[in-house]
Parts: sequence; structure tokens; C-alpha cells
Amino acid sequence: MKNRNVLVSLAALLALAVAAPSAHADNNWKKKHPRRAEVLKRDSNQMKKNAQAEHQGKITQRQENKLNAEDAQIRAQEQADAKANGGYITKSEQQGLNREENRVNAQRRAMERNDKTGDATKFAKEHPRRAEVLGRANNEEGKTDAAEATGKITAQQANQLNREDQAIKRQEQRDARKNGGYITKDQQQQLNKEENAVNQQRAKDEAKDANASNQ
Repeated sequence: MKNRNVLVSLAALLALAVAAPSAHADNNWKKKHPRRAEVLKRDSNQMKKNAQAEHQGKITQRQENKLNAEDAQIRAQEQADAKANGGYITKSEQQGLNREENRVNAQRRAMERNDKTGDATKFAKEHPRRAEVLGRANNEEGKTDAAEATGKITAQQANQLNREDQAIKRQEQRDARKNGGYITKDQQQQLNKEENAVNQQRAKDEAKDANASNQ
């Protein structure tokens, strides 16, 4: 376990090294390469989330390895695009890489939701209320990531929305633990009300940013 933790730490350090060629030049590099910085930061954050999900027992080590391999492919593609363009990536390349990252993100959430078994149908039959609530939260996070990737909302807005969705999922887990693995109808309705509020906030953020860009 100690050796594995060392490997995870080394992987995180390598991801940070790719995202920032040197600590001294980090801010300058981000200013010159904002698209690359955004893509590489997302990729590094996703690998951290993969490691955290495995550490918490939400996914298996095999699933983490699969997700990390896909994140590594995205990083390699970003580097290939930048090399072909003389050190930069285009807006369309950035959007394409972000779409790929969204898919990896969605895969991890599906793995977490399936309770490590990969049997979503079985989980949904045994826990229909939980499956509905968690499915909505995962879908909302995917929509938030897509809105940020396409420039409809800012990274700060996306982080706030995702924090609210994570809070909803943590509350769902607490409710389920108290009830022996299930949630009540009232708890389901309350969690859905909170999810509706997140959905409405994202729509407001998108409208606000659209109005600001038109002025």
C-alpha cells in the first residue's frame, strides 16, 4: 500500500510538472498559453479525482487505471496538437479535448454510482430513489463541465456549481447510511429540490455571461 501511495504521489507530481514547465515561469506560461493551461489543469484535476475515488473505495484500482490511461491519452493529444501548432492549441482543439475530458469524468461518476459492481441496472432496481438522485447529480455535473468547456460559464462558476452537486451527493449518502442503505421519499424530494436550485443557478450563470459578452 505504501508503494502504491508513492506511485500515486509521483503521478500527481508528474501531472503538475506537465501543466507547469517550471514554478518560476508558471504565471507567465499560463498567460501565453491559456488554452493549454486550462486543458492540462483539468486533466491533472481529473487524475487526482480518480485517485481519491479509488482511495475512498468508490471505484476499483482497475477502474482507476483505466481512467488514468484515458487522461494520459488526452494529455498526449494536447501535446501533439501544441507541437503541430508551434506551441499552441486552437480553440476547436481545446473544445475537443474538453469534450474528451467530460466523457472520462462521466465514466468515473458512472463507476462510482454503480457501487463498484458495474451493474447499474441492479443498483437502480434495488435503490430506485438513490439511483434517481445520484443520476441527476451526475448529469448536472456533466452539464456544468460542458457549459464551462464551451465558455458559457466561468471556471469559478463551474467550481461553485460542482461543489453544490457534491454536497447533494454527500447528503444522499448520509441519508442512506442512516436508513440502512435507502432513502425515504421525503429525502428524495428534498434532494431533488436542491438539484433543481443548482440547475436554475447554472441557467442564470449562462444568461449572465451571455449578456455580459454582448455588451
